[in-house]
Amino acid sequence: MRFPGRPQTKMVALQSAYNLSCFRICRARLVEEDLVEQLDSLLSSVRSGGESFMQQLAITVSNLALHVKSQPRIIEGGAVGTLCRLFSVGDDRTKQLVGVAMADLAGCLDSQERLVEEGGLTPIVHLANAKNVVLKVKAAAAIMQLSQCVPARPALVKAGAVAALITLSQIRNHNAKRLCSVALCNLVNDVGRRNRKKVELGALRALLSLARSSTVDEQERCAHAMAELSNRKSLAKAMLKANGLETLRTMITASPSPKLVQFCVATLVNLSLHRRSREALVFGDVLPAATEDESKEPSGEEPHRSPRILEILKPLCYGRKIASMPFLLSSVVCHLSYFAPGRVRMVEDGVVSMIAALQSSASSVSESNTRLNLAIAICNLAEDDNARSLMIDQGAVQVCMRAS
Repeated sequence: MRFPGRPQTKMVALQSAYNLSCFRICRARLVEEDLVEQLDSLLSSVRSGGESFMQQLAITVSNLALHVKSQPRIIEGGAVGTLCRLFSVGDDRTKQLVGVAMADLAGCLDSQERLVEEGGLTPIVHLANAKNVVLKVKAAAAIMQLSQCVPARPALVKAGAVAALITLSQIRNHNAKRLCSVALCNLVNDVGRRNRKKVELGALRALLSLARSSTVDEQERCAHAMAELSNRKSLAKAMLKANGLETLRTMITASPSPKLVQFCVATLVNLSLHRRSREALVFGDVLPAATEDESKEPSGEEPHRSPRILEILKPLCYGRKIASMPFLLSSVVCHLSYFAPGRVRMVEDGVVSMIAALQSSASSVSESNTRLNLAIAICNLAEDDNARSLMIDQGAVQVCMRAS
């Protein structure tokens, strides 16, 4: 298809191209006949095209991009450059249409680097600010797809995708939260140290919100991501402030998936490593919700009470038999036993009976490490005079004899 003649003739030809692009069966053929290249030259030759002209041009490219197999050819034909030029001179509606077309092209895995190099990120990030929720989700999906491409990640950060994702993760849409949490986890290591915590908090909040209303498969992915994020000291504290313990307990008690339970307990292991987290884990007292700016004063709200960690772990000692569970649980108990102010509370919550149950259920694979963790925990707990007398009443002597 060609656009010869006067500007008016070219307008008519564009109308014809637009009409044909609306038909699915015509799209591949239009791309094969170099329509994308002709659209670029048309944009260069028509200097006085109005808003309707630019919008029609953007919609035509967007329609062609819906044919997935033709996407590499469309990008090779210079569609990204054409769309970027439209974005720079068009009105708000044109910018939105350009963002939709660019979001469709972002799914072309073979050409993602080229799309990024030619400036295709700006329209997609702009699309994230649309009022329409469907368009917001489309932008989140495009950013998530591009975040899977490792070379594209620094450019995404530079283009402002992180701020857009954090904003999108807060809307009441399940798909948006899922897409944003994946993208933020992908981008967290490409953000500068100064802004990394903000990204981590955004990812964490999205994961916690998503985990409360997801299928088991999605909960497994959320729990896996939370286990990795909880390795970071600052995020461990933020997870507790965001009522993460309640979310973990809900997933552990309600899920039929052993893998999900393992990821949740692994998260608890990581949380118990941090000194500042142990108080909240043992006593269940949590500060008001975390804010991105730590310099702000607390809101004055009463701290909500999160479940104590032994309330979560005790059922696992007597319930389902999962191979690695005794070792993971013994690791949590061992880590918490170093928190001196919480030893009496742990004994009152029944940690001695937990230790006895774990001794008898330790698998041969991790038996020695499990027993070592439990022995250390008993020694640490026994250092407290008040805890020691309670431990004796609860049968700690017999537990020690089995450990020896």
